[in-house]
Amino acid sequence: MQRWLTSIALCLLLGLPVTAMAVDKPYFYPYVNPLEATVMELPPYYHADIPDKVPTKTFKVYPFPEREIPQVFWYEDGLVCSLNAQKKEAPLIFIIAGTGARHNSPKMVNMQKALYQAGNHVISITSPTHMNFIVNASSTTL
Repeated sequence: MQRWLTSIALCLLLGLPVTAMAVDKPYFYPYVNPLEATVMELPPYYHADIPDKVPTKTFKVYPFPEREIPQVFWYEDGLVCSLNAQKKEAPLIFIIAGTGARHNSPKMVNMQKALYQAGNHVISITSPTHMNFIVNASSTTL
């Protein structure tokens, strides 16, 4: 037990100076503090030029067609996804929304536009922590 505690203490002591050095060392980005930069939104003047609209088709998937959805979830009818398809052959990219977000949340739409502009087909899926995914696409093994 003492060896385990000593190992943790050593890791913590060694980790503190490294973190302090990383925060104090400036680099080229609008935020000098790298920890701050990980949580702050990108300033508008750094945004890429992406199209205002891209062709988007919304569709539903039924991963478990035999599943009976409880009546309390009457509004849930299939896992809603979206497709941004190129007119020619292209790589296919799947993107999954962040925690609790839908397939068409603002950040997902921006990513769809950027990936579409780069020449990819894009399929967007709602977050596994969103009710639409939980009710229609989650599975359990008992």
